[in-house]
Parts: sequence; C-alpha cells; structure tokens
Amino acid sequence: MIIRKMTACFGVLENESLELEPGLNIICAPNEGGKSTWCAFIRAMLYGISSAQREKNGVKPDKLRYAPWSGALMSGEMELEHGGRSITLSRRTKTPLTPMRDFSAVYTGTAEPVPSMSGIDAGLQLTGMPREVFDRSVFVTQGGLGVDNHAELEKRIAAMVSTGEEGASFTQADERLRAWQRRRRFRQSGKLPELEARAQELEQRIESMSDAVRERDELVRLLSLARERQTECERAQRSELESGGLELLQRVSERREALRQATDRAADVRETLRRRSEELDGSVFAGKTAQEAADEAQSARKAFYGAQALPRRSYPFAAAALALCVVLLLLAALSVLPWIPCSAAGALLLIGGAALVLSARKKAGRRTGEILSHYAVASPEEIEPLARAHAAALTALDTAERARFGAEREVERRERDLRECEAELVRRQGEAGRTGDKLRQAQSETTGLERRLAELHGRFAELGDPLVLKTELVSLNSRIDELRGQYDALELAMDTLRRANEELSARFAPELSRCAGEIFCELTGQQYDRVLFDRVLSSRVRPRGGSVDYDAGFLSAGTLDQLYLSLRLAICRLALPEGSSCPLVLDDALVNFDDERMERAVLVLARLARRRQVILLTCHDRELKALERLRAVGAV
Repeated sequence: MIIRKMTACFGVLENESLELEPGLNIICAPNEGGKSTWCAFIRAMLYGISSAQREKNGVKPDKLRYAPWSGALMSGEMELEHGGRSITLSRRTKTPLTPMRDFSAVYTGTAEPVPSMSGIDAGLQLTGMPREVFDRSVFVTQGGLGVDNHAELEKRIAAMVSTGEEGASFTQADERLRAWQRRRRFRQSGKLPELEARAQELEQRIESMSDAVRERDELVRLLSLARERQTECERAQRSELESGGLELLQRVSERREALRQATDRAADVRETLRRRSEELDGSVFAGKTAQEAADEAQSARKAFYGAQALPRRSYPFAAAALALCVVLLLLAALSVLPWIPCSAAGALLLIGGAALVLSARKKAGRRTGEILSHYAVASPEEIEPLARAHAAALTALDTAERARFGAEREVERRERDLRECEAELVRRQGEAGRTGDKLRQAQSETTGLERRLAELHGRFAELGDPLVLKTELVSLNSRIDELRGQYDALELAMDTLRRANEELSARFAPELSRCAGEIFCELTGQQYDRVLFDRVLSSRVRPRGGSVDYDAGFLSAGTLDQLYLSLRLAICRLALPEGSSCPLVLDDALVNFDDERMERAVLVLARLARRRQVILLTCHDRELKALERLRAVGAV
C-alpha cells in the first residue's frame, strides 16, 4: 500500500493537503506545524476514531484532541494505491459525538465502491493488520518508539515462527483458561468454593439432624417415664383425697364463704354506724344526751318568749315619765314654777321614756333572732321537734353500736372456725406431703421435657427434610467432583500451554533478536554486537567485546530509541505480511539521535523504503541533508 495524497479537516489542519511519493518521504515542518496531526490523520483514515474513548491521566481522546480548531466537523480524504488499483477513502462526520463515522471507499476517478470494504475493517484490509499491531509496528508517534506486548502482535510473531497462520495468542489463551479456572475457583470465590461451602453446610445440617434425632429419642424415652411417675403420684393423691381430704376441703370452702359473708355484714354495720355518727355530729345538740337536748329546747323556747316580753316591762317607766311631764307643765301653767325650766324638764322626761321603750324593743329583736338562727328554725315551736329527732338519732346510734359489736363477734367466731378447719387440712396435707412433693416434681420434670421436645421439633423444621438434604448433598458432591476435574484439566492445559509457549518463545526470540541486533549494530556503528528479546519484548544488550548482558534500561535515551527503532524495523521485516507493504510512519522518531547515528538511521530507512513506503516527519532539516549526502555518494 502506498499513500499518494491526503486532504484533512482535522485538528490544526484546515482543509490542507499533503502529497507523498513511494519510497522514503521526509517531511520537515516546525513545531505546531501539524506533523503529529498528519500521523494521527493517517491512522484515523485507516481505522476510524473511537467514540467510546475517554480522557485518562490528563490525555484527551482523539475525538476531542483532533477536533478542528475552526469549529467545523472532522473530515478527510486519502488517495492510495493497493493491489495495483488506486483507491480513494473518505470519512465524514454527521454528528460530533461520532466523528469520522460516515465512510466510503471508491476506486479513484470513479463512483465504483471497493467491494467488502467498510469503515470498520478498512485498515485491516489495506494494511493486513489490526490497529493493535499497526500501533506497535509501523506507526511511531512522537516519543513512542517503545513497544509493549499485545495479543495481536504476539499472534503475528507466533505465526512467524510456526505455520505462518495466525491463531490465538498465548496471552489470550492463557487469560481465557485462567478466566475459566477463576470461575471455578479463585481464592475464596468461584463456583467450587461456593458449592463446597454449601456441601459443608449440608453436612453440618445432616450431622446436626442426626444428633437431634438421637436427642429426640432420648427425650421421648425420658418423657414416657416422667408421665408414668406423674400418673402414679396423681393416683396416690386422688386415693388420699377420697379418704377424707375432699370433705375437709369442702368444709374449709364453706367456712371461708361464711367468714366472707360475716365480714360483709360487719362492713355494712360499720357503714350504718358511720352515717349515724355523721348525723349526730351535724346536729345542733351534738354531744348532748336526749334529756339534755329536751331541756335545752325548752329553755330556748322560754328565752325566746322572755325576750319578746322585754319591751312591755319598759312601759310603766315610760308612763311615769309622761305623768311627771304633765305635772310640770300644769305647775308652769299655774305659774307655780317657772315656765321655761318646767318645759325643758318635761321634754327631757318624754324623750327619756321614748328612748327607753325603743331600746327595749331593739334588744328583744336581737335576742329572738339569735335564738332562731342558732337552731336554724323559723319559730320557737320547731326547736322541740329537733330535740326529739336528736333523741331518736341517739337511740339509732346505740342500736348500730350493738349491731357492730355483734357483727365483729360473728366475724371472730367465723375466723376461729376457719383456722381450726385449715389447721386440720394442713395436718392432713402434712400427712400426704410426700405424695404432693413427688407429684409436683413429676409435673415439673414432665413440663421441662415437653418444652425441650417442642424446641427440638422447631430445630427439625429449621434444618429441613433429611431426605431432601441428603439428595442435594449427593448432587452437590457429584457437581464438585466434576468441577474439580475441570479445574485440574484446566491446570494441566495451562501448564501444557505454558511449556508450548516457552518452546515457541525459544524459537521466535532468537530470530527477532538476530534481526533487531543486526539493525541496532548498524545504527550504533558496531558498538553493540548482541541484542536479546524475550516473549514480552523486554530487552538486554551486550557491548562489543563485553561478556555481560545489560538491561536496556541502563542505556541513554538516544541509544534506547535506537534499540526500539531496531525492534520496530525487525517486527516490520518478520511479522508483517509480505504482500501488503504497509507504509512506515515515524513522527520525530530520530529526535534523540546524534548526527552520526541519525545518518545511519536514514540509510536504514532508505533501504527499507525500497520495499515499503516510509513517511518520516521531522522538525529539523538534518534528515533531508543526510539523505542528500547519502544519495550523492551513491549509498542509496
């Protein structure tokens, strides 16, 4: 495959074009001139751009990194030669989320599509390799000369040293076998540990059930014996009760009922006595006997009427004062005494008599009011009925006191009878105490055994059906044996695959080391005479004349880049298809080379360009000058 022309709307490239020739193309451009962008464009045209890629470790995905600076949609065309035909690839963007997704491949100058070529497999058809191999062989980005192992590249190298046909790589096969093995057992996870844990749980449950069955049989035996003892004790106690105990219990019950009734009657009598006492405490004659109440009522009646007669006793004094006043006035009229003094004296006598009458009336009214208010009556005739009611209340209180005394005597008698009967019952029970103790002990033992047996039945329900558990355990053990056989078979397959891979590595590693060593030796001016690579492409080198191999990590940056370039070129020579010479794309790959080694590298690339198009992008013109010098001396 040879790229002829590219036109890109891609990142910094705004509808810019780049024309290429077969052989070695050295393109000089300053920094930020689009060299890396052209490299990324070549890969995008062949393999497309992943829309699923996300930013990682600060590195933006291609769909964002190479979005056109102008804001236009990403697009491009590539004219190339493949299989003797000229083909034009086109990629367009319909939506920004899926850049370069719209693909077409036609024969240049026509509208005839290239058969069976799509945007997904265009790169594989044109270069003969998937993107993973493309990135690790012919596509060298800036600072990306190093090569890491990948399953696709591993398949290519394996095909180189075996049949030439690509199959599964050791890494893929090993990882798949390990995945199958992990599904069966990985530390404490996987199907096997899960089934083994379940089987162990079932074994423990079956063992627990066996223990529970033995315990149940023993409990049933003990419960039967305890129930027999309980029945014997009940029979003995019933016999004792029939010999007189039942009659005594009946007597105790009757006396308790009689005591309860006597106690209730005593309580009723006490309540009646309390009401009678409250009635007497509320009487105006409280604390007095019946005779004292009657005498007090009679005295109060007399005092009432005596108070009413008080004004009448003042009338003679008033009449005497009036008569004296008349005599004084007659004497004054007859001029026996002086008129004025006699008039004044008469007036004073009249006023004094009237005042005496009024004072007597007021005192009588106050006294009668106090008497009626004290007894809370409206007339003095109502006082004596109050005294008679007080006498009746005293009689009722006396009757209630006698009734209380009789009720309390009755309660005492009933209590004495009950104590005597209970004492007799206690004596009888003491005689039958052994039988009662044995019965209670038997009842307690029976209850405890029944409770333990009920709990054991609950455990049986929790453990499940033993037949089902044993059937499941047999099935689990069979499945475990099968998985263990598979696990051992996978272990054997992995071990066999590992030995086969080691044998294969022993075959391809020398060839890859030989080819890369020849190139590395030429690039370094014969300063190193041996390069060793293993299956994962780790490398060791030996300086010319030395006796010890050194890890490549000890090399300088420039020498390490030369080693990696040697590996890349060796992979291109050995692992890539002969019929489809995919272009070798290098972005500033020689930046760390000194001038002498740079010129040797240009010479190697120029020789390679006879069989494969080489595109070298650089920010210096020293590569071009080196190529001109080599051409001038006829080296290329």
